[in-house]
Amino acid sequence: VLGLEVVRMVGGRMEVGVGRFDREAMSLLGAGRPVAEALTAAANQVRSQRRPGAGTHPLATLARERWLRCDLVAAPSQAGATGLVPVDPADRRSGLRDPSPAPAIGLDGRGGTVLVVCTVGVDVAVVPAAADLVLREDPDRVVVVMPPRDRFISVERAVARLAPPTTVVEVPGSWELTA
Repeated sequence: VLGLEVVRMVGGRMEVGVGRFDREAMSLLGAGRPVAEALTAAANQVRSQRRPGAGTHPLATLARERWLRCDLVAAPSQAGATGLVPVDPADRRSGLRDPSPAPAIGLDGRGGTVLVVCTVGVDVAVVPAAADLVLREDPDRVVVVMPPRDRFISVERAVARLAPPTTVVEVPGSWELTA
């Protein structure tokens, strides 16, 4: 929901919650509650906090790069693409609070494959992650997307060294918009 996972299959059963600790708490506190009801409640809670102008609630600040990717999947033209589909990241995320570039794949205006890599904040992993994704996805071009305040010339210089043509695009996250 808006970039946050609210349910996960673990050992053949569904666990509801945002993150490992929330899933554990939900299984203890919500024992006997129908999964559909718990899932609806979790999704509604996330939606109530992940909205324009939401502030600093943890649900509004976790995994913002995935929230930005969600925004771009809904409006891919902001990244010069069409039909963006989220793909697995280059590395497994170590925790919800740790930055992890969020990739998507789609087509550009000429029908070529475009890899979109979303990042938020100062993320030193964006360049190596993009390089690993280039090897895995073999795109015709790469677009690294970040909010305007997070654009740094050092990142631009580093991503420019990737093999396919690479551009950096500024897209404000929907959390930055006013309610």
